[in-house]
Amino acid sequence: MNSFESDRWLVFRLGTSRFAVNIACVRELVPQKDVIMSRPPQVPWGVEGVAQVREQTIGVVELRALLGMKTMREETDSIIDMLKQRERDHLNWIAELESSVQEAREFTLAVDPHKCAFGKWYDALLADPTQLDNFTQGDLALIDVLDRFEFPHERIHEIAQEVSDLVAKGHADEAMAVIQRTRETHLHAMVELFSRCIDQYQSLRQSLLLVAECGDEVVGVMVDAVEEVAVLSPDTLESISEMTKCSPLVTGVAKGDDGTAMIQLLDLTKIPVLTRPEEAPLATCPT
Repeated sequence: MNSFESDRWLVFRLGTSRFAVNIACVRELVPQKDVIMSRPPQVPWGVEGVAQVREQTIGVVELRALLGMKTMREETDSIIDMLKQRERDHLNWIAELESSVQEAREFTLAVDPHKCAFGKWYDALLADPTQLDNFTQGDLALIDVLDRFEFPHERIHEIAQEVSDLVAKGHADEAMAVIQRTRETHLHAMVELFSRCIDQYQSLRQSLLLVAECGDEVVGVMVDAVEEVAVLSPDTLESISEMTKCSPLVTGVAKGDDGTAMIQLLDLTKIPVLTRPEEAPLATCPT
């Protein structure tokens, strides 16, 4: 292990993983929304850009990328694209049910609300407290939106059997009326919930800029959220061999308070930083 000046560590989260840096190198934490950041042309991989912090220009790196993870932007875009696709799925579901009645053919899409793509994602999210907390960040407004999906989603899928029974009895007009009522009520509610969910999720996806002293340089690293300042005595830290570490930045691990959740310890002095952001090109980050 490297020697550190303090046994106090700043524990933060990237996705569902926990990391820590020695508190001795931490200068301050700044919300991303309070930072004016620019991206010089041809910035290398892993570098977010340069920022002005207290009249000092510093290089800012995307820590997720350096650790082989999706960036916050990539992860956010991926989730939003998925939610938009799940919304389209249900618009198409109603349209296909309507077409099956008009064309007197079997309806073959998912009838069970737990079997469609949204239902599988929704059930998995609610069943995993860690994943749910990572998605909502404990935001009560977003949790409320998620809770409200269950009723209209189940009602939409339930009409498939009702429509099938009406068609079998020769009541195609009544079946079409059921579909139209569902489109105007439960499907409309689902569309509004998807919009609210996307807006609320997007508003929460704001990183923190951890400003750190790395040797003679000052660098900013983007982190998702800070959890605590923990005291990790040297005898609780474990080294990681060169064969097993996922990144040169990871120098060891420690167990969290529950004794099981591992915290990966980072040495920020190993991050390539911008020596003169006003004048020089950014240094290339390692793979």
